[in-house]
Amino acid sequence: DSPITLRMAIPAGLQNPERSLIYRRDSAKNRWVRQATSTKGGQATAEVRQLGKYALMIDDSAPKVEVLRIAKGQTLDTVRPAIRVRAVDEGSGVESWRVTYNGKWLLTEYDPEQDLLTWERDEDLPAGPGTLLIEVRDHAGNLSRREIGISMPM
Repeated sequence: DSPITLRMAIPAGLQNPERSLIYRRDSAKNRWVRQATSTKGGQATAEVRQLGKYALMIDDSAPKVEVLRIAKGQTLDTVRPAIRVRAVDEGSGVESWRVTYNGKWLLTEYDPEQDLLTWERDEDLPAGPGTLLIEVRDHAGNLSRREIGISMPM
């Protein structure tokens, strides 16, 4: 039942060695699954509990971010619009996100099974034009940013 430490050498000369992560092959789902990995001294290390196929892979692709139902420059009809964002990362998976409107943090929830960020609509947004900023980071440190200029009703 105790985990074992799995270490893999990171090839010398990689541009971003910290983006090297250990993955386990899940043959039942026919995909690679990221393991919690730390990198130090030219090695990637993970504590694993299952036997199987493991590989060192590099994730250098930023998450894909798509704002749903809100178009750039759109004037919205409510001060509590339904802000929904599709956030997909095919590599290491979404680690963190931040959504702001005119610099003010918005409480959002991430549903990893649907790859969906949703604003909780817990307060009114200020009237007039503003900028919606969405930032999504994956476990390898890749960052995507989307800025959309929109306008709230007066």
